[in-house]
Amino acid sequence: MAVEDSTAPKFKEQDLQLWQLMIAGSVAGSFKNMTMFPVRTLDQRMLHRSYSQRHVGIRQALRLVIQTEGPSALYRGIWYMRHGAMGPAQFVHFSFYDVSKNFLSTGNPNNPVVHVISWAFTAVWSYAVSTPVDMAKLRYQNGFGNYKGVWDCAKRVTHEEGISKF
Repeated sequence: MAVEDSTAPKFKEQDLQLWQLMIAGSVAGSFKNMTMFPVRTLDQRMLHRSYSQRHVGIRQALRLVIQTEGPSALYRGIWYMRHGAMGPAQFVHFSFYDVSKNFLSTGNPNNPVVHVISWAFTAVWSYAVSTPVDMAKLRYQNGFGNYKGVWDCAKRVTHEEGISKF
């Protein structure tokens, strides 16, 4: 049986202010996405026509990327993703979640319906932030269009294909 430490501080979500929740959500979401970035890169490569025609698995895709493009290709576009999408998207997600949960709860913050509606509402807003940058990052990451970077990709797509492409 575990012994409770009476000197340890007790943590409650209610003790945090909104800005603290937003920063914590941004850091946690960014760390998760940056950690999984190489896996997402390999996933995108395996979906790409030149890889999918070879029917390669994840190990073969990793070997091909490292041999043909170098190890840094696994992280191509990561800083754009971090600063352009994931940090701000997580920031929006956690702030909208907390505000909508408090607004909808009407005195019962543990109502599961409130949590579901709040998460759905916030997902829409966080994807509105992350999707355009993610699309540009994927094009840059996969080498479509010979872009200088994600922002160059976003500018050219907007100019050549229109804002609706995002």
